[in-house]
Amino acid sequence: MAPALDACGISTAVVMPSSDAAEFAVQLDDAAVLQAFLAAPSETWAKAYDGPAQSRWFAALYDAIPVANLIVGFEIPPFMKREFAGRGMEYLSLHIHPVRFLQDFIFSAYTNSPALAFTMASISCDADEVARQVSRFSARLARLDPVQAHLPDGIPILLGQTSVDSSLITDGRFMRLPDYAGPLAALLDGYTEVAFLKHPLADWRMADVHFLTRDMGKTMIGVSGNSYAHVMSPARLGPIATISSSLGVEAQLFGHECHFLLSDPRDKFAVAELDNSRRVQLDHRVFTPPFWHEIVARSGQGVAALHSSFPFGPDYVRGTLQDTSLEGLEGAGSLPSMAKLIVPGPGLSPARLNEIAGRIAGAGLHDQQQAIERAADHHITLQVSPAPLAADRDWLWDSTVGLPEQYLHGFHPVEEYGVWSDEATCDIIIPLDDAPELELEFEADLSFFSGILDRNPALLICVDGQPVSALIQIGTAQEIHRLSWTAPVAAGAVHCTVQIECSHSARPSDLGMNDDNRSLGFMLHRLFVRARPALQAGNLVDGI
Repeated sequence: MAPALDACGISTAVVMPSSDAAEFAVQLDDAAVLQAFLAAPSETWAKAYDGPAQSRWFAALYDAIPVANLIVGFEIPPFMKREFAGRGMEYLSLHIHPVRFLQDFIFSAYTNSPALAFTMASISCDADEVARQVSRFSARLARLDPVQAHLPDGIPILLGQTSVDSSLITDGRFMRLPDYAGPLAALLDGYTEVAFLKHPLADWRMADVHFLTRDMGKTMIGVSGNSYAHVMSPARLGPIATISSSLGVEAQLFGHECHFLLSDPRDKFAVAELDNSRRVQLDHRVFTPPFWHEIVARSGQGVAALHSSFPFGPDYVRGTLQDTSLEGLEGAGSLPSMAKLIVPGPGLSPARLNEIAGRIAGAGLHDQQQAIERAADHHITLQVSPAPLAADRDWLWDSTVGLPEQYLHGFHPVEEYGVWSDEATCDIIIPLDDAPELELEFEADLSFFSGILDRNPALLICVDGQPVSALIQIGTAQEIHRLSWTAPVAAGAVHCTVQIECSHSARPSDLGMNDDNRSLGFMLHRLFVRARPALQAGNLVDGI
């Protein structure tokens, strides 16, 4: 935008807090907030974000701006807008608009000036341009029918977001899916499965997975990849829900029913008592001198239309951000690789699990392993988590199961051959299907970290707090130990927890072995569990 401002002869000044820590602390002028920010930056930012004006924070920077000047910023937070407005200043806050599949990005904008709002409304992207792109991508996806877009017919979809997206903030914190348990229970009533489209830049939040599969009792089909393949596809989908994802706005344009649990992102960033309520979607005219001439003059006048909403060409803005969200949707290229994950919920039958896997693989297969192999032919990495343990099926954990971390607490990230303990006591949480009292038979493969073998390390294993097995290693031979034990589970239990306590741990870096500074005690390689009805197990023992 700088060339357009220069062409208008408009002088600009950049006002930013200092990047020097000591100077920043002086500018902030609030030792308590600074300490909180250093300890928990995301949480502290969320607490301040939508709060009241803070005249003390950065007061010298505010004071350096003449009241008559126009403030132009990117994603100005509400507490700053309130401070500007309280000082009698006018501002214009720009955001990337939620509709992002056009020839280039467009912008949302919010202002406390009616004159600026009118001028901005005059350069909204041509509605016909949006309609053309919707038609074009819909036709392309219908013709190609990429396997990456395949999901079970009629399945509801949840759209994920990055965990610290400002559109998630309300009441001083980031909202999560469990915060909307009531609305989601009503929306998903009658559905046994739900697809969760993870944001490509986000990690899997175990709390969300547990909420959907354990608390809501749904089978979750997780998708990590380009979500456009699903919302642009002509496939029949159930309702779509999101806390406040921009993809929800785009899904609506493609004819899907979308529910915003917190807010439509087009409205989320407007401060109700300050900002003009007009929704705008600024096209490339935001980079032209006529627009900025009217904006700086606060004329309240419109700007003449151009022959195109994107006169500077496709990807003028998108290209500077290295955005790849449209990869595979243009030209002859295929969609990029994608990962899909099936996390079975309670009551999912093996036949239905195989049917889901076959649908994801784009074939009428009824064999899970064949579906995994066929999916790979279409650049889809398909993984399946073990189904909740029941009397008629076994349960296996190893490093190859889908999202293996969802069952673990107190461990380091999973590696190829297993997972190392991090804390002195580690938990493996095994989900149970609704079942009568069970007798569980366990078999675990474990090994100690070689750096502690000379200390005669020991393990204590408990199930739901009750000791069931123990191991002491004498000698320094590196080996994998196989332990077996049994334990009862009461009727109606939703999970059982295996606790493994290790007597010793050490850091390889402290022992001069390598530069690994993790605390290591033992590695879990495999855990196999077989369930039998308690009566059957008892009869078996009595017979012996």
